[in-house]
Amino acid sequence: MDRFRRKRSNILLEETFRCHKYHAKATITQSKQTGQVGVLAENATVYSPYSVQKALSYEKPDSEFQVYTFKQSRYRNGFWIGSGTTGLFYYSFTNSKLQHVNETFSPPTTEIHALHEANDTTLYLATSGLGLRKMTFNKGTETVSVKDEKQFHFFYEQKELTMFYSMVAEGDSILWLGSRKKAWCALTCALMNTRLSL
Repeated sequence: MDRFRRKRSNILLEETFRCHKYHAKATITQSKQTGQVGVLAENATVYSPYSVQKALSYEKPDSEFQVYTFKQSRYRNGFWIGSGTTGLFYYSFTNSKLQHVNETFSPPTTEIHALHEANDTTLYLATSGLGLRKMTFNKGTETVSVKDEKQFHFFYEQKELTMFYSMVAEGDSILWLGSRKKAWCALTCALMNTRLSL
């Protein structure tokens, strides 16, 4: 993307720019005609936890920031970011800040490929390697702070399934999870029961 050209409300990415070798795995748009691409590009600006740079002069940071998924918040003025080794982030439209969500899980939540926001305080995280986790947040602040955490366990033939790359909500009571192993899973949220399907 050596240059961005706006036509009506669309941004046309005509050519590759200096960070062309980094793949965009998730995108999100907002009503102000701006968008985030890969490691977040908003009006030709590249965001990461380490720096904010203009896309045309982008320099790769020493540490990777692998963005796997974006999830627009239905309850906050911003969106969630699921990343690789750096974990969960929240970007606020209110103050234009990127916040790393601190947690107490051990090991920490990493390789987040899918997110589901159940309500204004509950977020489910599907990970590659750590299974399904749930975070509950304190209410009433723009800064995200974790109140409680829960790990879910799925087993097939006495082996735990922990590789989840997709997640779909069915209403407000069931989460369907796609596993790279031998099954796909459904979590009945209301009862906190689990079942497996082949």
